[in-house]
Amino acid sequence: MSEGRSAVNRPLLRFLSDDKVRQIHGRSLDMLEQIGATVMREDGLATLSDAGATVDPDTQNARTPDLVERCVASAPERSAADD
Repeated sequence: MSEGRSAVNRPLLRFLSDDKVRQIHGRSLDMLEQIGATVMREDGLATLSDAGATVDPDTQNARTPDLVERCVASAPERSAADD
């Protein structure tokens, strides 16, 4: 696949450079580590805890930065949505 083209040879529209995408991703991981996210369902908190997130059931807060990185690393490079 050539640069700037999709898998089916359609032009890609890009608003952010690769560097900006990495910067946004890194900062979002920082926020998930320092602030976390509110998860209002007990089963959701349990699932995140089982997956390795740091969970506080009293505040319904989950901190998940390495969980996000593991999910991104395990995701396929392409999906059916790319076609």
